Amino acid sequence: TGGHHLLIPRDRSVALRSEEDCIDLRAINREKLADALDESVTRDTANARTLAYECGGSLTKLQRLLGYAPKPPSWSNESPDLLCAMLLAGAWNPRNTADLDVLCRLAGTDNHSPIEDLAEKLLHVSDPPLRMQGDFVKWRSVRDAWEELSHLINPRRLERFVKVATDVLSKRSPRFNIPPTARFFASNEQTEKKKTKQIRTGLADSVAWLSTVASHRGLSSQYRPTDFTSAAERI
Repeated sequence: TGGHHLLIPRDRSVALRSEEDCIDLRAINREKLADALDESVTRDTANARTLAYECGGSLTKLQRLLGYAPKPPSWSNESPDLLCAMLLAGAWNPRNTADLDVLCRLAGTDNHSPIEDLAEKLLHVSDPPLRMQGDFVKWRSVRDAWEELSHLINPRRLERFVKVATDVLSKRSPRFNIPPTARFFASNEQTEKKKTKQIRTGLADSVAWLSTVASHRGLSSQYRPTDFTSAAERI
């Protein structure tokens, strides 16, 4: 009818490709979300800011963190090996072959394509769990990802992580292989095949996350966070 508008919710992955006049609802500003949570939900400024940060500005993720959305997100039904590899890697440069090699080792494959395809898919699904930050793919809400996917970390996948993390974190950062006076001017050719700081940091962060879930996932006998302490300090 005249003077009225009809808004039809569509799956983001479909709407952005097929609708010329679609409205893409972006993540909520975290500061504004924190203020709203503080005023109406938590009555606790620190807790409100923590929730706003951990949900990545997504109301759906916020609902899950608050326990209001018992149904798992659809993306959590993708390949367990690939999802677990992405969870444990934390962040990576999709154009860096060394980063993709790390993901392949975590997933138990030697093929980059499935990882690249799934990452691209998870960047564009409705309420995407992944986001691009500069050149890097990251989880939009790390806490939400761990709460949804940590059950996938079985002994076999954990053992792969232990080997990969030990290998990656115990090696000297490639920047220190370049003379101090030349590090700032290092060309891409000198570093393009090196693992990025982001994936090294992501692996180190996963050590900390694992320490919170290992004891009640039956993994504590195989996983000892102290084994990685000195290696993580190299980042």
